[in-house]
Amino acid sequence: MEKDLIEWLNEQVKGAGSIRALARRSEVSHTTIADVLSGARLPTFEFCHEMARVARVDPVWLFRLSGLLPQITKEISDDEEELIHLTRHLARHDRRNLIIYAKALVEADEQERRTQVVALDGLANGGNFGDVNKFDDFGPGAGQPGDRGEPEKREERGKTVLGPGQR
Repeated sequence: MEKDLIEWLNEQVKGAGSIRALARRSEVSHTTIADVLSGARLPTFEFCHEMARVARVDPVWLFRLSGLLPQITKEISDDEEELIHLTRHLARHDRRNLIIYAKALVEADEQERRTQVVALDGLANGGNFGDVNKFDDFGPGAGQPGDRGEPEKREERGKTVLGPGQR
């Protein structure tokens, strides 16, 4: 059993006020909680599931913390894990809205990076900023080729670069 589970469970006991108070909130006896804390008993899936329900955390996360499931080998940040957990509790239409919002944020970040690359490229070419001067604003979708009648193709360093969706 992982030391982290005992630390986490101690935090839950502290938040509840006592082992008995945590037991009253859950369907787990106070002796089982005490035994898991002392290491006299290993946590079960049922124990972890009930503790996760009471603490409002993802049970799979607690299964992994307790060693009942293997740790995920790929890198995922705590923020990403929290986002996944929270997303699972949203209604379908709210999940769609979250995806639309996330896509808008990514698009805005990509546009900002493209603008920075064009500006840096302009500095490297003796101050010729090329297309960066025709951008009026930098919001999502702003300054995209074709917004003001510009062609979807553009020239960069003597090569033709196609716009989004073109091959």
